[in-house]
Amino acid sequence: MLVGQNEFFLFVSTITFGLSVGAGMIVQSYIFAAYFGRMFLGSIRGIVLPAMLISAGMGAPLVRYIRDSTGSYITSWWLILSIYLVAALIISSATRPVSNVPESARPPSPSFNPLAIGYTMFAA
Repeated sequence: MLVGQNEFFLFVSTITFGLSVGAGMIVQSYIFAAYFGRMFLGSIRGIVLPAMLISAGMGAPLVRYIRDSTGSYITSWWLILSIYLVAALIISSATRPVSNVPESARPPSPSFNPLAIGYTMFAA
């Protein structure tokens, strides 16, 4: 959006940004649930979300400091790109954690059947 030459590019970049942020929230919840299980989803999000908010809050002042020091945003863009690449490497090398709880001691996995819910809601 900083280098948009006309309204069309501004519009396209805004739509793309909105879709990616919206999809990111959904994908993040899905990955946490698939990786750690739905039973611990609240605990995992309770640990991860504050770290995400703190790092996101530090981003703008850090970029401003780099911009004031160097006179350009180029260094900031390369720093952010390298952070994303390192994060992608870490995520792609992660393995699913192994549970120490025996299968017989685990609570049953809740199943979701939207047709059954709809049927019970409208059955008289």
